[in-house]
Amino acid sequence: MRTAIIIDSTAYAAPSIVSHPDIYEVEFTTSFENGEEHRDYSDPILLEEFYQRLEAAEKLPTTSQPSPGKYEELVEEIIKKGYDQILAIHLSAGLSGACQTAKMITDAYQDQIDARVIDSKAAAIVIEGMIVQALDMLEKGLTLEEIYENLVWVADNSTIYLTVSDLENLAKGGRLPSSLAKFGNMLKIKPLLRIGNDGKIQLFDQIRTDKKMKKKFIQLVEADLEEYSNGLLIGFAHALDEERMEATKETVMEAFPELECRTGVLGPVIGTHTGIGSIGMGIIPLAPY
Repeated sequence: MRTAIIIDSTAYAAPSIVSHPDIYEVEFTTSFENGEEHRDYSDPILLEEFYQRLEAAEKLPTTSQPSPGKYEELVEEIIKKGYDQILAIHLSAGLSGACQTAKMITDAYQDQIDARVIDSKAAAIVIEGMIVQALDMLEKGLTLEEIYENLVWVADNSTIYLTVSDLENLAKGGRLPSSLAKFGNMLKIKPLLRIGNDGKIQLFDQIRTDKKMKKKFIQLVEADLEEYSNGLLIGFAHALDEERMEATKETVMEAFPELECRTGVLGPVIGTHTGIGSIGMGIIPLAPY
C-alpha cells in the first residue's frame, strides 16, 4: 500500500522530511496590512527579514490556512500518482481551520482513496515528531488505522511549552487576554505558555530568569519520563534566537543524554503570534507500537 503524508508549513519540518518522496506540504501565508504577503517558511535569511518587518508593523499581519481549492488539487495529484491512502497531520484545530478543511476535502474523495486526518493539537516541533513516528510505523508495516490511532494518542499526550519575550503579539492576535499581557510585560515576567491536549495556548507558569526556565524544563521532562514508559522525543524551536535556544537545549539534554532531540524554527504563521525571541520545547511521547 502506498501512503502519502500531507503536512502543512507550520510543521517547519527539517529538509530531510520535506524532501521525502511521500510527503506533501500545503502552505499557510501571512499578509501585512499593506498587502505584502509572506509564504510560511523556515529559511533563516527570509525569517530575519520577516521578523524585522513584524517588529516594525503597527498592526499584526493576518494568517491564512491553505485554501480548499489548493488542498483539493493536492489530493487529486496524489490519487493520480497511484497512492492508496493518505495520512494528513495538521496544525491544532484550536488555532486554525486547516484540519476541518482537510477532513472536508478528503471525505469527498473517500471513494477513491482511504484517508485519515489528524489534529496535532500543536504545531512545529510536535508535528515533526509525529511525522517521524508516522514514517517509522509505515516502515514497520502498520495499517493506516493503527497509525492513525497511535498518532491520535501522541497528539493527546504531547505538550509544547513556550516562553516569549513580549506578550503583546499574543494579546493582539486574541490568543491571550490583553490585561494578562500588560501585567506580564510590566513586571518583566517571562511567562511560560503551554499548548496542551485542548490545542489552545494557555498561561502555565510565570518565571523571571532563563536559569529558572531551564530548571523548569528539566522538571517537566522528568515528570513525563516517569509517565511514558516507551520514552520521549524532545524538540526545541526558536523565533530568531538560535543562540538562546541552543543554550536551553544543551542544559536540558545534558540531563537526558539518552533521549533523541530535534531542533527547528518558528516561522511566520506561528511567529506572528509569539513574536521575536520566543523559545519552545516540545515533549512528544513515543507511541506504544
